Parts: sequence; C-alpha cells; structure tokens
Amino acid sequence: GLGAATLVFAQAVTFRQLLVARGCQGAASAAVLCGGLSLIAETHALPEHRRGAAMGAAYTGLALGVLCGPLVGGLLFHR
Repeated sequence: GLGAATLVFAQAVTFRQLLVARGCQGAASAAVLCGGLSLIAETHALPEHRRGAAMGAAYTGLALGVLCGPLVGGLLFHR
C-alpha cells in the first residue's frame, strides 16, 4: 500500500510515474485514515463520549501533521 507507493514515488524518473505513484499514495492514505478511524470507533464504542474524544485526538494529530509538515520539510530540505 502506502509504503510501496512511496518507494515507487521515490524511484520515479518520468512525470507520468510521479503522477501515478502520487495517486496511489493518496488512495492508500485514504484507506489508512478510514481504517484507523473505524478502529477508533470500534475500540471506543462505549461510552460514546470516549469515542468523540479519541477521534478528536486523532484529527488533532492529523491537523498538526498537515500544519507542521511543510515547515519541517522545508527546514530539512535547506540543511
């Protein structure tokens, strides 16, 4: 899934390969996110307020990654 698509993305030599690999990364990432949220919903089924807190924590981590990823990537690139 996601790891294989990332390896293909890293080894791509043409623009078409980059596009296909990036599409595969997106599809695999969506599957991982949905699978992760369903696991949270299943393991925090009762009481319901725990489920909301657990999903909120998961989405907080996702939002922090989206916010910090470009900054950290840029810093790593310039070193």
